[in-house]
Formats: sequence, C-alpha cells, structure tokens
Amino acid sequence: MVFEKKTSETEKLKKEYESKQEHLEKLVGQLTVEVDWLKKNLVLNEPLEARKAMVERDCDAITFKRQAELVGVNRTSVYRADKERHESKENVQIMHRIDEIYMLNPYFG
Repeated sequence: MVFEKKTSETEKLKKEYESKQEHLEKLVGQLTVEVDWLKKNLVLNEPLEARKAMVERDCDAITFKRQAELVGVNRTSVYRADKERHESKENVQIMHRIDEIYMLNPYFG
C-alpha cells in the first residue's frame, strides 16, 4: 500500500511534467511559425535601409546578431556607418589627366 501510494504520486507528477513540457513545445513551435511568417511577409518587404534602421543597439532582450538575422540584414552592414566617399581635388585632377592621356594615346595601355 505504501509503495502504491508513492507510485501514484510519482505518476501524477510525471504526467503533470509531461503535459507542461508538451504545452511548452507546442508554444515554441507556434512562435517559430509566427516569426517565420512575419519575416517573410513584413520585414523582407521593407527596403534595406529601413530594415537596417530596425536593429536596436541598446536592446537587452535580443542580441544584436539575432536582430540582424530576424530582419534579414548582414550584420556587418549594420555595424558600419554609411560614409559617402569623396575624392580629393588632387585625385580628381590626376584622374582627368590620365583620361586625357589615354584619349590621345589609347595604345599606351
């Protein structure tokens, strides 16, 4: 009788644990499907610059890497700030001079 009681309590706890585990697995599966759907239908329809702007550097809940994955952006493109490159006047003058020389003597190579 003692062993039967202990076994029934153990079985009850085991079933309770298994049902909770099953519920959590079902919830994780549902959330995975929802995230995939959102990525496909919402995020990826945005232009690249808008998706880059969605990544938050100060977010503690989701890592920077994961945020970049979720919005479908290469992580390095978010790290680097876009900089417009301007050639110096000297470089522009040199390039123009090279063009002039080439146009006069294309066989120089």
